[in-house]
Amino acid sequence: MKRFRGKRVLVTGSGRGIGAAIARRFASESARVYLTARSGAELTTTRDELRSLTSEVRAIALDLTEKGSAAKLTAEVEQAWGGLDILVTNAGAAPQGGFLDLNDEDWPQGFGLKLFANLRVIKETWTLLKAAGGTLS
Repeated sequence: MKRFRGKRVLVTGSGRGIGAAIARRFASESARVYLTARSGAELTTTRDELRSLTSEVRAIALDLTEKGSAAKLTAEVEQAWGGLDILVTNAGAAPQGGFLDLNDEDWPQGFGLKLFANLRVIKETWTLLKAAGGTLS
């Protein structure tokens, strides 16, 4: 089934793990996939793998916790494709541990990526998604 043929999909946190698997699934159904993660090396590996599945895979290494990174990502997607149909906010690598084990410095880092960074990406891409009648997941 190719239900996502030609759809423009952005997946955050897509260098490895769950994000790479999500991107792989969209690519296997012929979506155009834009990858982003902090690690350029991981993105290159994932991008190269997905190129055998779909017509277009792009990637940009960004730290979404940095000011302006969501706007830069959105501008790159808009410049490449002129719009966006599907956004998957998956970025979320953060310190691991039990509630009592994490120190005070771990909390802002975890929430900074898992919550605030993803909210900024949603906010920045909203206009593109709305114009395309797109989907947020």
